[in-house]
Amino acid sequence: MARATVTCDQAQARRLEARRLICALGEAYHPYDLERAEAQPPERLAPRLEGIWQQLAGIARAADLPATVPICSNAPAPRSRAATASSSSITMAAIA
Repeated sequence: MARATVTCDQAQARRLEARRLICALGEAYHPYDLERAEAQPPERLAPRLEGIWQQLAGIARAADLPATVPICSNAPAPRSRAATASSSSITMAAIA
């Protein structure tokens, strides 16, 4: 029972951290720096986004997500390390 509680607590902590990072993606991806009220150049934006994506990939590994999700999966969203990597590459390509 104690092991299940620890596992559940760890999963909840990863979920909360992932939500925080997803919010950080939205803030970082905004075309303007909201604190400075100026456009964000790709040179400043790229490292910030890459760092967030690396942290999300680490959470996916820690959660032991599968490498891929079958195409016929009924999952509501693609929850896999491949989906995280794909989303990262799309985001990074958009700012280039």
